[in-house]
Amino acid sequence: MTHSGLTIRARLAFGFGGVFLLMMILGALASARVNNIDETLNRINDVNNVKQRYAINFRGSVHDRAIALRDVVLAADAGAAKPHLDLIKKLEQNYTDSAGPLDAMFAGRTDISEEEKAAMAGIKASERKTQPLVARVIELRNADNVPEATALLSAQAAPAFVEWLASINRLIDLEEKMNKGEAGYASQLASSFQMWMLALCAIAVAMGLAAAWFISRGLLRELGGEPGY
Repeated sequence: MTHSGLTIRARLAFGFGGVFLLMMILGALASARVNNIDETLNRINDVNNVKQRYAINFRGSVHDRAIALRDVVLAADAGAAKPHLDLIKKLEQNYTDSAGPLDAMFAGRTDISEEEKAAMAGIKASERKTQPLVARVIELRNADNVPEATALLSAQAAPAFVEWLASINRLIDLEEKMNKGEAGYASQLASSFQMWMLALCAIAVAMGLAAAWFISRGLLRELGGEPGY
């Protein structure tokens, strides 16, 4: 036993055990923060960005359909209108190809916000309003009733397309806002982890130095170099 009542073995266990404990705490903290950051980045890349991409596909389809419908009405005859009608069908299919998986995400996930649900409901409502108008404009044009088709396009179909696009943009903007919030949260996690890491490393170094001093004093006393403390 030393004068302080601790053997060299006990001093070693006390000193380096404390350092080891701090390293374990640092490792656990690092693992938790990295997992949190990874989950946040997954929400950005694999969830929010996916919803936003489908919504952007919606916007492209709706925007191009509005132009194609105008071209149908402006076509000189049925033959000239046919390519635009074919394009409308293709764009409708593109919309459906994105709507299916997006609807599945909204139905299957538990982290869809109320704002997102409201935005999606707005898109669905605009879709239900606009589609019959598109069909009616095409029906009138196929019947060579161009004046009425033009009037319906101008008075109802075109404003409905504008409203539809606005509802889609609300979802796109919402996903962008959510991504900015998630990115800020990830940055905050990384910053706070850096501070914790530096603090714990400083404490570990201090404990290591203290342990070395403590053990060296005990060794000197055991060897008869100077009294222990």
